[in-house]
Amino acid sequence: MRKIFLFSIFLFGCFAPDLTATQLLCDESHFCPDGFSCIAGICQMGGGGGTGSDGGVSSNGCADGKGSDVSSSVKSSWACPGTYQANGDNTKNAARLCAAGYSICTSAEAVNLSTCNNVNGFYLADVPVRFQSFNSSCGIAGNNQTPAWAGCGKSTSSVSNIGGCNNFAKAMYDFNNQQLDINSPFSPLAGTTQNDSSSNGVLCCKN
Repeated sequence: MRKIFLFSIFLFGCFAPDLTATQLLCDESHFCPDGFSCIAGICQMGGGGGTGSDGGVSSNGCADGKGSDVSSSVKSSWACPGTYQANGDNTKNAARLCAAGYSICTSAEAVNLSTCNNVNGFYLADVPVRFQSFNSSCGIAGNNQTPAWAGCGKSTSSVSNIGGCNNFAKAMYDFNNQQLDINSPFSPLAGTTQNDSSSNGVLCCKN
């Protein structure tokens, strides 16, 4: 009996499975092991585990508990899909997609752009961009300029490369865009922009 007991201690005390070749699914209620981060619903090497990066057990940055973790090494950020209205009511506008403690990103500092650009859809930040004669510049659109928002994502529909605005390299504009409508005065995003595509959304950064 003693031999069996000692063998059990040896067996389980040394058990350390190699998870690098295993694909583990994750979400707001299924955390990743230590050393892994939840990216696009899959546990991947790096980070502190959990669904975010706050002690390995931080909450999902999206209000519906879905979306994709696109955090940089600076702090937590999420790509949160969903439709929204151009409305002052935060339960109806783009701000509604962000979880408590998160708000629409205003720079790419907290965003891993490489990760984000591999997520289906396009996710806007509260960083205004303007186009005129196919040339872009940073800032709020004026007369005869097409308003746009900087962001990231895999979609190329109504998306163009930009020179760089708050470290973002892409923007989605509303010219001939059947899914996005940006209204005057073209800022802020939450009060002026309507998105009708459930595949697109906003970037939510931890406050």
